[in-house]
Amino acid sequence: MKQTGKAVFGPFTISILDKSRVLSHAITERHLSVTLKRQDENDRHNDDETREIKQICIKDWPRALHVPITPASLLAACEMVMKRHHHKPSSRILLHCRNGIGRSGIFIAVYNAIEEVKEKEETNLFTIVSELRKRRPMMVDSLARFTFCFDAIDHYLKEFDTYTNY
Repeated sequence: MKQTGKAVFGPFTISILDKSRVLSHAITERHLSVTLKRQDENDRHNDDETREIKQICIKDWPRALHVPITPASLLAACEMVMKRHHHKPSSRILLHCRNGIGRSGIFIAVYNAIEEVKEKEETNLFTIVSELRKRRPMMVDSLARFTFCFDAIDHYLKEFDTYTNY
């Protein structure tokens, strides 16, 4: 899909409404509109359903690497999602990566650990990953990924004041 305009995928039309870069171009945020064209069994047009979506893409996580270069961009993305969810608690969070376990698993584990730290002032990353694996067996599937999650939480705790201003 191009960076401007719209693209059609079957009954879905996706339009980019706005694009902005933050965190030294490490994160791209796109404001999208997704419209589902509804038709009945006689191909008559019914009411379309449109939803606006904020997409956050971490750009400094090369495909060749199993973990980001540094935890800073991942933590910034977590902060952006938390901030939006805090201001609009009824909003839904959709997370995806290529296969739904690697990058998604790291993001969810770190996000959940941060939420736990805020709520209980402690976290247990092993328990979080174990619970994630009950639903998605391969999430955080290597020592390198688990270690990165641990390092990201450690970085978050050391920089706590930076990440708690929302």
